[in-house]
Amino acid sequence: MLQEAMKTLEDAEAKAAEIVKEAGKKAEAIQAEAKEKANAMIVDANAGSKTDLAAIAVDQKKLETDLAEEALKEASDEIASLKKRASEREGEAVELVIKQLL
Repeated sequence: MLQEAMKTLEDAEAKAAEIVKEAGKKAEAIQAEAKEKANAMIVDANAGSKTDLAAIAVDQKKLETDLAEEALKEASDEIASLKKRASEREGEAVELVIKQLL
C-alpha cells in the first residue's frame, strides 16, 4: 500500500512537472506572438506617421504656393494702381514744371 501511494505520488509529481513544462512552452509561444504583433503594430504606426508627414508636407507646400501667389497678385494690383495714379498726375506735373519755368 505504501508503495502504491509512493508510486501515485511520483506519477503525480511527474505529471505536474510535465504540465509546468508545457505551460512554460505555451507562455513562451504567447509571449513571442505578442511581441510579433506589437512589432507589426509599431511598423504600421510608423508607416502611417510617414504617410501623414508626407501629406502635411504637401499641404504646407500648397499653402506656401497659395500665399506667394496671393502676395504676388496684391503686389501687381498695387503696382497697377500706382502706375494709374502716376499717369493721372503726369499732366499736373508737366503744368507745374512749365509754370516754374515761366
